[in-house]
Amino acid sequence: MRRKPKPSPGPARQAPREVLLRGLSVLEALNWRPISSVDQVAAQTGLPKATVVRVLHNLASKGYAQRLPLRKGYMLGERVLNLSSGYDSRNTVVEKARPLIEGFTTRYKRTKSFRDAHRPRPAESAFADDDLRPRTRLSCVLPG
Repeated sequence: MRRKPKPSPGPARQAPREVLLRGLSVLEALNWRPISSVDQVAAQTGLPKATVVRVLHNLASKGYAQRLPLRKGYMLGERVLNLSSGYDSRNTVVEKARPLIEGFTTRYKRTKSFRDAHRPRPAESAFADDDLRPRTRLSCVLPG
């Protein structure tokens, strides 16, 4: 039994990865303005206008973009909000803070777990040692 060779991606058939990346670049371009025209999206992404129209039509059909009436342009659709629901920025904060907390632990021989970093116990103070206490009191006058 002879297998058919796979068709190579050409102008009529693009690699799925490229299609996905074009869709994401259009979403990013829409994210820059409340309302974007096809010309603006094409200029920002570097994609041909025909490609931008096709991508916008596909995104709008699934709720990721919304076409505005009277040729006013496109805007992000409500479904875009679902794309970030799995992202937890707290993990990024913990990773950025890790070297600082480890340095604190090494320097002052105190342990502080990342789990407890955001909620100190009532008896604890971040400035328990005299050398850690703030030396001056800051104040400001609000215009009234």
